[in-house]
Amino acid sequence: MNLSLMQSWRRWGGLLALSILLAFLVLIASKQWRLDTSMIQFLPDQKEQETWTIGRDVIDSNLSRQMIISVRPQVADAGLAPTEEKSRLGQEAALVDISQSLATAYRKIPGVSQVRNGPPKDSERQFYELYFPARYGLQSLWPEEEIPATLSPQGLELAAQQLKSELAGPDSLLVRPLAPDDPLQTFLKVGARLQEQLGHSMGVKDGVFISEDSWAILFLSLSDSALDGQAQKRVIEGLSQATEEVERALNLKIERQASGPNLFAVDTEARMRGDMERVSLISILGSLLFVLLLLPSWRKVLYLVLPLVFGFFAAAASILLCFGQLHVITLAFGSALIGIAIDYPAHLVCHADFLGGVGVVRELGRRLRPTLLLAALTTIAGLAGLSWASFPGLQQVAVFASVGLLVALVTSFAALPLLPRRSQPARRARVVASFLSRLVSARRPMLWAVLALASVAALVGPFTAHFAPGIESLAPLNPRLLAEDKLVRERVGVASNSQLLLAKGADVQAALLRNEEAARRLSQLAEKDSTLEWTTISSSIFSNELQERNWRAFGADESPPSWLAEARRAFAQEGFFPDAFPGLQAPFPRPALLDFEQLRSSSFGALLETFLVQTADQVVVVTPLSSEDSEQLEAAFKEEEGLELFSQKRMIDAAYTTLRERTAWLLLLGLGAVWGAAWLRYRVVRFAWAATLPSFLAASATLGVLAFTSQELNLLHILSLVLVCSMGVDYGIFVVDARTSRDASIAGQATMLSTLLGCLTTVTSFGALAFSQAPALAAIGQTTALGVVLALILAPTVATLILPSRVAIN
Repeated sequence: MNLSLMQSWRRWGGLLALSILLAFLVLIASKQWRLDTSMIQFLPDQKEQETWTIGRDVIDSNLSRQMIISVRPQVADAGLAPTEEKSRLGQEAALVDISQSLATAYRKIPGVSQVRNGPPKDSERQFYELYFPARYGLQSLWPEEEIPATLSPQGLELAAQQLKSELAGPDSLLVRPLAPDDPLQTFLKVGARLQEQLGHSMGVKDGVFISEDSWAILFLSLSDSALDGQAQKRVIEGLSQATEEVERALNLKIERQASGPNLFAVDTEARMRGDMERVSLISILGSLLFVLLLLPSWRKVLYLVLPLVFGFFAAAASILLCFGQLHVITLAFGSALIGIAIDYPAHLVCHADFLGGVGVVRELGRRLRPTLLLAALTTIAGLAGLSWASFPGLQQVAVFASVGLLVALVTSFAALPLLPRRSQPARRARVVASFLSRLVSARRPMLWAVLALASVAALVGPFTAHFAPGIESLAPLNPRLLAEDKLVRERVGVASNSQLLLAKGADVQAALLRNEEAARRLSQLAEKDSTLEWTTISSSIFSNELQERNWRAFGADESPPSWLAEARRAFAQEGFFPDAFPGLQAPFPRPALLDFEQLRSSSFGALLETFLVQTADQVVVVTPLSSEDSEQLEAAFKEEEGLELFSQKRMIDAAYTTLRERTAWLLLLGLGAVWGAAWLRYRVVRFAWAATLPSFLAASATLGVLAFTSQELNLLHILSLVLVCSMGVDYGIFVVDARTSRDASIAGQATMLSTLLGCLTTVTSFGALAFSQAPALAAIGQTTALGVVLALILAPTVATLILPSRVAIN
């Protein structure tokens, strides 16, 4: 009994111990599971990471957690002119009904925190109580220049004439109640400026926002990040369902157009997921088909899969324990790199078949372990360059893949008891292996031609490859959504968030001061750039310092202000009775500052929250802007302390370009380490080149072929070359070691079958991605599938041409 237990332990103990250790690591790591999607992990230096952190907080703030929805009754007859349709449906009345009904329905949707379809209730009274006492302090960004001109004799005469004209015009009902206390109409100027910047290009009908082209407008605030694809998918589905319910209730069709970052996030994720689901199904079925054709045994299939599963969970646990979070790019590329580990169990199972069973393989462990260990170590050496990068994300990829490969290798040996004790290759497997062995040994002229073609492509590739300049090459935005987003924003009069001007300060007042400097600079730039548009909270609130400067420009320090006498004369000249205007009497009203916190706690506070971001150590006031002349904007704010022009796209593009270039250099560094590891193993230069040259040529030739087909390359093409090199090195080592075996003929056939199996599963898994609509996925598929096929062809080709027919390693 004891002997039986001991034998069982010797047989299964390694796998059992590995399973227990892995389960323990996964249990610990699962408690701190966190998936990171931020690009900050792929920015090269601390300064850029700090800027990105601010930008990320801004992008994920209330500024991006918004949707703008415009709706109207659907035009029944596309041939009708808009005026005819408006007349036929009673457009404004229908718009009010639709807006009120949708607002009520949208407020019930989980994930929607607020819906505004009109100004706040009692907003006119609140606006008056907040702004009227502080009106003199909110007149100008340039009080020392503009206010003296307003208070000059000519300016006061113009003010009197304007008041007289407006009292006789259609706005007299609005102007008349305010005129006695505010004859200069300073309060209306503040309101007009606020409406121009923050009130949008809309009117109000029965408490509902209506655009100039007759669309009802609704503003939605979102509870979750706009980039949270799953949460926003539920919101968008809820909006569609709520709209359909309102359509049934009102018995009409509603035309709806929307703007919001969440729309792009959901659309991109849906397209990527659709491709991945389709490709995953094809790759799984295809891989199983090839495995069962060559290794028709479910025990062997289980043996091939187990190292990959163990390697994945061990790698994920190690990243969570070391870094505290797992990046999605690490998960994607790390998983793909671990897929390389199928080479290890495939190599063992094919040798087991050709050499008579798992018992024989164990006896040959002294030879196979060094081969597989070298294959794993050279792959890890190729990743070493990535681990030295200053990009935390690339360091994660390198650690993830290295741990996963090592665990997969250990599992491949520990799980050998899963294989039959005695086995032999399937007839079709023997035929394929024999054919491949003869093919690469009997046609030397053909092999030289293959090597020459690959060498030419490898030499030309790096010099002719054309790289896409920006991140859009990975996931271009849906042009239909872009057009609709632009249309809605233009309809509402809201500047896009393509660029953000960040005004940073230690507190709110300091940030407001910087933002006022930015607003002045933008006003000057707008005189030269007609395409410049921006939205700033300087239209609704000034810093205390600027308010006091405005008050002083009105003579608040004088008693009475010197301009009052001239104002009374100017108004008398226009036929007014100056004594009827308390606003022209001494003493001048005592200065009243508009308190920031008071405004923030009012119903207008949402205007501030949208453009204000509180970070750990500073306050940032955000000004969204857009311009066709980006260079002028960058030059205007390049050297301004406390002001920074932030473009998420520009920063991602710059980081993307740097990441791509550094990754290419690090890949070359890794290839050097691969060659060094091979030389240490063989101690003969010819052998080292025979093992590594196929991977080098395959990677470079892949670039050449892609360049020849006019492909625009991106970061994922470069990262995918890591897969190509890793697989190519494995193939090269397997072929070289097979040629040094005492049973070179049998080992050669087993090696050809195992490399073919690894190649077929890789091509099936990744090749299907080449047909993806997403450029990022297509890049992975094209590069990996093409490169792995080239590596499969070149590994036996190079070994046959470089090494003598009979070789041996001491």
